[in-house]
Amino acid sequence: EIDLALAHFIHSEGENLLGTKSLSALVSLIGRVVPKSQVPLSMTHSLVQLLDHKDPRVQANAIVVLGKHGYPARKIWEKMYSSNNRVAA
Repeated sequence: EIDLALAHFIHSEGENLLGTKSLSALVSLIGRVVPKSQVPLSMTHSLVQLLDHKDPRVQANAIVVLGKHGYPARKIWEKMYSSNNRVAA
């Protein structure tokens, strides 16, 4: 069900109903409470979409969560060269 919450947050933020700080916080929370073995494919797809989000905090948190959950590093490699230090780290 957290995958549905993430999808709702993404949609609400896109409609300007929710700030990017809330979305960033949810992504970070997912990385802390959802074990790798219980990550639904739909959540992974949502997190991958966030790699190109306008807010660097959201991008950085998505990178951390995807990395923690075993997403292939080669697919996020280009983010290491981001001009934003938070994303590149």
